[in-house]
Amino acid sequence: ATLDLYGVGAKETNVAGRACLLARKLSEAGVRFVQVTLGAWDHHGDIRTNLPKQCAATDKPVAALLKDLKQRGLLEDTLVLW
Repeated sequence: ATLDLYGVGAKETNVAGRACLLARKLSEAGVRFVQVTLGAWDHHGDIRTNLPKQCAATDKPVAALLKDLKQRGLLEDTLVLW
């Protein structure tokens, strides 16, 4: 169920899903600073094509990370910058 929540295994969200799940696990283990980098967000060349793809790849995993952090009580003392 957790893998599905993050989109792990799905073509579009697998990479971001794995990265966000790892970020949750690291936070849960007490790591004080975690950075998730999910590709380039500079879409000056073709924003109409690239931005929707990037959003589709990251929306579900990031939402899962926030939900998971909140459910585990980690969001109370975690700062998330997007």
